[in-house]
Amino acid sequence: MKSQRDKALFRKIAGERVVILDSLSLRFSGSDPALSKYYTRLMQRIAEHYKVDMPKHEVPVCKRCHSRMVPGISAEVRLSSSNRYVVYTCSSCGYEKHLHY
Repeated sequence: MKSQRDKALFRKIAGERVVILDSLSLRFSGSDPALSKYYTRLMQRIAEHYKVDMPKHEVPVCKRCHSRMVPGISAEVRLSSSNRYVVYTCSSCGYEKHLHY
């Protein structure tokens, strides 16, 4: 049986790994989208398994295909001024993410 100290150590290591995978996913989002999707999905699975908080993304993640929605590269961005939100549309699957401002 694992002690509380072991669980805390596992969560700390998992948190560090999530941060590293987040930066790798963002780095490869333009050059290799398949690798970026893999890193993003792996990051989400580690965070769910070890109950670690996901880092706040400057670049949103598509919930449908797990790709990074980089404006101009893998997503289109538009403003909806009447409803006061930004719409990110994923180029690969068409999913729309709304961020209120």
